Amino acid sequence: MQFLNVIRYQMRRAMWPVVVFTILFYFGYHAVEGDNGLLALRGLNQELTVIEEQLAAVRAEKAILERRTSDLRPDNIDPDLLDERARAALGFIRKDDIVILLHE
Repeated sequence: MQFLNVIRYQMRRAMWPVVVFTILFYFGYHAVEGDNGLLALRGLNQELTVIEEQLAAVRAEKAILERRTSDLRPDNIDPDLLDERARAALGFIRKDDIVILLHE
């Protein structure tokens, strides 16, 4: 009987460290592997890098388009560009233009 009391006492004494270790392990595991853990953060940083590269490409394309359209603004119209865009939109050609037909 005394032996069982010693075992119960030892079990009660060991219970709290086991509970604390289990709780710490649970939170530690989810801090690394969870939805908001360190591994998820690394994946989000990689996605951020890819998206920033895409943003740089889009900004470069936007700058090119702004440069091309700045010549069509009313305050500084480029006559050659206006002529080219009007011909393309209306389908007109001059007598001295050479037309090359491309088959699709």
